Amino acid sequence: MKNRLTPVSMVLTVLLLGAILTACGAQPEPSATPGVQLSASPVASASAEPAQATATRSTSTPQPTATATPIPISIDAATLNGTEIRFLYPWIGDVEESVDGLIARFNAENQWGIRVTGQSSGGTGVMFETLSNSDDATALAQAVVLSASEIDTWLADGSELLNLSPYLADAQYGMAGDTVAGISNAFQAQFIHYDSLYGLPVDQDLHVLFYNKTWAEELGFPEPPQTMADFESQACAASKALAADDDPNNDGMGGWVLNYDAGTVMSWLAAYGSPNVASATPERTDFDSGENVQAYTALRKLYDSNCLWQSRLTTSETYFSNRQALFYSGTLADVALQHATHTRLGKSDYWTLIPYPADSGKGSVLSEGSALAVIPSTPEKDLAAWLFIAWLSQPEQAAQLTAAGGWLPVNQLEMPLLGDYAASNAPWTAATTMVDSIQPMPQTKSWRVVYPILEDSFRQLFRPLTTVDRVPGILGVLDDTIQDVIKQSR
Repeated sequence: MKNRLTPVSMVLTVLLLGAILTACGAQPEPSATPGVQLSASPVASASAEPAQATATRSTSTPQPTATATPIPISIDAATLNGTEIRFLYPWIGDVEESVDGLIARFNAENQWGIRVTGQSSGGTGVMFETLSNSDDATALAQAVVLSASEIDTWLADGSELLNLSPYLADAQYGMAGDTVAGISNAFQAQFIHYDSLYGLPVDQDLHVLFYNKTWAEELGFPEPPQTMADFESQACAASKALAADDDPNNDGMGGWVLNYDAGTVMSWLAAYGSPNVASATPERTDFDSGENVQAYTALRKLYDSNCLWQSRLTTSETYFSNRQALFYSGTLADVALQHATHTRLGKSDYWTLIPYPADSGKGSVLSEGSALAVIPSTPEKDLAAWLFIAWLSQPEQAAQLTAAGGWLPVNQLEMPLLGDYAASNAPWTAATTMVDSIQPMPQTKSWRVVYPILEDSFRQLFRPLTTVDRVPGILGVLDDTIQDVIKQSR
């Protein structure tokens, strides 16, 4: 069977019905143990809104269409005492420190006697490669952190992950209804495959533009660009301002710094309504469309007008702080470095994060993230791993990880707990207002092959001999190359 992402509404319908049917019968008392939250009503309450964003970008409200009864997890809680599991995660630095503290707290407080040992792999790619190359991944870890594309690849290659749907909906061991209702459906949808849930969202990064608002206002622009015409006006004005000053070393700078990252390319394509982002078919990897031609053409014209420029450095923070770039592309993960650079250089300009401008005026914001998942082993270890990741997903613990990682909260119930962090981090707060504009990047196994090829095509767009009339040909070659590489990788 070919692996595919399926609409989140199919799974949430089953889970919602299961909660309703379960709530009609006798319920066990939820745990009162501090730091461990279980609920007799394990999934979204009846007042919670159903899914509005799915893996296929559907905005219709799903309605229950079948009768579903939750299958109980038939494991006596007493048998969990002394169960040991390993948690493998990719984070380092502040997040690793936060995770270590949370693991120690869980080990001290959980009422089941479960003991968790945590280990950082030092990086997402390293971790997935280690797991994929192992003859027995379960021996390495039972609870893991995997990106959406890694989960899809893992399942497509025939490896197993625990279906979390029965655990989420279980009357005794399920997750609290308000916690489930608070998780963004757009984020949760990325981890649904074969109509089953394989991960609880834990982090979400956004692809955004860094924007120097102080400098823009001095250039005569009181508001960030809403459309591509606005973006062109501001980028070109910044370039002209530097060309007209007394410093010949900054000539040719000023607008947007070219960035070839796949997230950046997809963000620009999304701003033009690319079917590769908006399509209901996540496997769509053909780029020769009118929207994509329009996006590539517009950006090449801006480059020819000296409003976009190629930097010598691989990072843009210093250029940005020194007013050599009005815009640059980055993610929430770059905010801390930009803060540090601004402070190190003694700069006082106010800067913020904005969506990629689109003619719709809504803006384009793409996200990608990771989830907490379980590699199956024994029934007791499976349940123990589930209870641990469900505990990590509670708002209190999730908010602690969000503050340490600087990523977007995956659960709206985190926001009241992040007041101090928000008050000291205006760019991050600005990013939280973009939630309604977020679209997840395509994250299937095929797209892991597509993105490096897409980046190469974007570089081709800005080579010296490239002209606007060659844009359709660049996209045509991109499509042909993608199909050849995908066929070879199967």
